[in-house]
Amino acid sequence: MSGEEELLVELREAVGLGHGRTQIEAMELVLAKAQAQGEDAVEHATRVRLVEAYTFGGEPEKLFSAFAWCLAAYERGERQHEFRLLWAFKWIAHGFTRFPQIPLAQGRAMHDEMERRFREAGQSMQPVHQYRCQFAQHIGDPGTAAEEFRLWGLSTRGALSNCTVCDPTARVAYHNWARDYEESVRIARAALDSGKRCVSEPQAMMTMLLEPCLKIGRPDQGMRAHRAAYPAVQDNRFETGLVSEHIKFCAHVGEADRAFELAVRHLDWLDGVATPSEDMRLSTACAVAFRVAAAGGHKGELVRRPAYGGRPAGETEVSELGDELAARAFAIAAQFDERNQSLEQSNGVREWLAV
Repeated sequence: MSGEEELLVELREAVGLGHGRTQIEAMELVLAKAQAQGEDAVEHATRVRLVEAYTFGGEPEKLFSAFAWCLAAYERGERQHEFRLLWAFKWIAHGFTRFPQIPLAQGRAMHDEMERRFREAGQSMQPVHQYRCQFAQHIGDPGTAAEEFRLWGLSTRGALSNCTVCDPTARVAYHNWARDYEESVRIARAALDSGKRCVSEPQAMMTMLLEPCLKIGRPDQGMRAHRAAYPAVQDNRFETGLVSEHIKFCAHVGEADRAFELAVRHLDWLDGVATPSEDMRLSTACAVAFRVAAAGGHKGELVRRPAYGGRPAGETEVSELGDELAARAFAIAAQFDERNQSLEQSNGVREWLAV
């Protein structure tokens, strides 16, 4: 067996490990060996795989440099991984909503680049419109979001479209953002009644139902969705955003003890949270849970807080911790707002905290 073949076996074994730090370390070891041995084909194959590994393995900040290397190789005419590279454009497009340090102009340029590459490859524009819609939601541009949502719906599906089970959940997320909660419920009901499943569903869809159920006066249905969906995400740190929705919902629906329980359980996820966006959402959710708890039966109770934000671990009174986490969330939101030239993220935090 040649050196190239041996490295490709190691790469396949690393892929089989599943997403997480162990997989990333195994792939980075293969990459180092390929570079040392001058195995250019293996290096390329490994870097392409690392784009996915970083995205779903808890280190998305490394995604951008890995993707840039692969895109440069593509520009040189190395097209053997074209499909994986084009698919990764979606993760890059989503990544701009997760890191405030990436300039707004760079985000817009990447969406334009995504469209150009998809057109050149003869691919459907559906993913382009979907991720432009989500970016417009993030920066608080309702006109662009509505138009891109319309085009998303008119576009035919293609090989690079998200799976048919996940797509309705993304549409519900848009309607939630647009406050069109009845339409959210309609789409969600049809999707859940279909019985279709994937690795992220139906728990993601049921989580997206929490806000509409609260807003249109169906809290009991929301609690049923919470109890059905939460067990599927409670141990998965890659689903920090969904967990945050569950904590927030329990606080807003009046389940103070449940909200407090979940906030205490997931507070340590702030130590090593993958992105500023997830940090902001979890900090906000825990803040509102602790504020509600402090107003109820947990006033004066001490909570064990993890080490984060330069502060050591220790016990903190529940109301004080709620205020600390709210300030943390607003500080991150301010970074996004400065980049986005809007108050969309700060307003979102403020709305989550309002009970």
